[in-house]
Amino acid sequence: MNQFEEIYPFDTSAQAKRGLLSVILMFIFVSKSRKSSVDRITETVLQSFLSGLGLCYDKPDPVFGDLRKLISPTPSAEFIYEGYISFAKATDRSETQVYTYDWGPRALLVCEPMSFCTIVKDDDVELWVDQQETVKLTENKKHQISLDSEQYMRGRR
Repeated sequence: MNQFEEIYPFDTSAQAKRGLLSVILMFIFVSKSRKSSVDRITETVLQSFLSGLGLCYDKPDPVFGDLRKLISPTPSAEFIYEGYISFAKATDRSETQVYTYDWGPRALLVCEPMSFCTIVKDDDVELWVDQQETVKLTENKKHQISLDSEQYMRGRR
C-alpha cells in the first residue's frame, strides 16, 4: 500500500474522495504546458472540468457533498488543508483577480506524475514532452522539499 492509500483508506467515501483527488491532480498535471506558459490552472478552468464530470460547486453532490469543502481557495478545504493541492491569488490578462491551483507539497512527495501519462493516453511517455518537463520540475521541487524538511528537523534537535 502506498502513502496515498494510507491517508485515504478503503471505505467507500474515502475511496470516492481519493478518486476525485487523483482526477483533479491528473487534470492539473496534463493541463500544464511550457509552450503556452500554463503552470497552474484557474478556478474557472477547474470548475469547468468538474462540471464536465457532472460535479457542481453550486449544489451538494450525492457522493462528495459540498465540493467547496474539498477544494476551494481556502486553507480549510480538505484537499488544500492536507497539502495535496495549493492555491494562490493571481491576476489574469485583463487585470482581474483569479485563484489558481497547482499540486501541493504533499502531492509532490507522494504522487508519481509520469504514471498519469500512461493512464491518460498510452505507455509511450515519450509523447508527453510538456509533461516530461513538468515531471523534471516536480522532481526538483520534491528534492527541495526533502532538503528543507531535513534541515528543519536537524534544527529542532
